Amino acid sequence: MADRGRLLQTSLVWLSVVALVFIIIQGVSRAQAQSPQAVVEELYRSWAAYFAEPEHQAGPEALLRPVFTASLMAEYDAALKSDEPVVDYDILYNAQDFEIKNLAFSTEKEDAASAVVKATFLNFEQPTIVYFDLIRADGMWKIDNIRYPQPEAFDLRTLIKEGLAAAATP
Repeated sequence: MADRGRLLQTSLVWLSVVALVFIIIQGVSRAQAQSPQAVVEELYRSWAAYFAEPEHQAGPEALLRPVFTASLMAEYDAALKSDEPVVDYDILYNAQDFEIKNLAFSTEKEDAASAVVKATFLNFEQPTIVYFDLIRADGMWKIDNIRYPQPEAFDLRTLIKEGLAAAATP
């Protein structure tokens, strides 16, 4: 009888250990899936799939809504509603036309509140870099700005702000 109790106790301990390991693995997997870099990578995958299809039920902004901060999405929506073309290029590829090769991502900076993810690729054989500034919002990583380094050296928020101001000027 004592052996049966000990066997049951040992089995429960092992079951608890296995459950704990499973929980840890799930947590790590979920954390990795929610990393800033994973957010940007998934956006590019979705973007490429969207533009590979000839017909769309909704505009590409539907892909941005879940990953943009509320304030950036509000600015982007305002740009789309403008009578003037405020954002007249592909914001992920920094181009109007694109033929993308060698797409790669790296996390340039990450702390508990913010991160910078770098996307590099060749567009028509021209090396291109795009930076994504992310912040934690509601426990998730959200894109708060997109920056384009030299030679243009501009960012999406500034482009929208200046474009809307110019569109409002008679």
